Amino acid sequence: VVLRLVMLAKASNIELLHTNGYHADLVGRLAGRLAKIPMITTLHTNSTWKRKPSTFTHYFRKWADSWSAKRFGSHFIALTSSIRDFHIKEMNYPEQKFSIVPNPIDPSRIKFDSLDRSIVRKELGINNDTLLILSVGNLLPIKGHRYLINAAAELYKQGKKFQI
Repeated sequence: VVLRLVMLAKASNIELLHTNGYHADLVGRLAGRLAKIPMITTLHTNSTWKRKPSTFTHYFRKWADSWSAKRFGSHFIALTSSIRDFHIKEMNYPEQKFSIVPNPIDPSRIKFDSLDRSIVRKELGINNDTLLILSVGNLLPIKGHRYLINAAAELYKQGKKFQI
């Protein structure tokens, strides 16, 4: 995979590689180094490495991530200062190669109007007395959708009106 990416990058005159996610980061860092292309990684979370390490595989992956980041990472973008700090302190990423670029939505700037809610609910065919639950995220265990499913089961047992 790495060599195919190197050949594709060279053939396509790629000037920058950008990755996020453990496997993409490793492949991208190696390919970027071999193709002599700068490599940027966006770090969305630190929970990948906060899980209780219990296997050799976990330790090896953590080491490989840290090793490749220090040697081949050109720059790192963290969504929060806590994500940056974790990767510097716990993963030994180079501090001078970090920028923080927060997610672009500022929840404090969003204003909810009850009239707007009523209009949207009417358009969706949802009664005003029905609890509306929205879950956004990949369908991966780390996103915690199992908690939503468990909560929905509990609401159902209690006879609550809700819609997901």
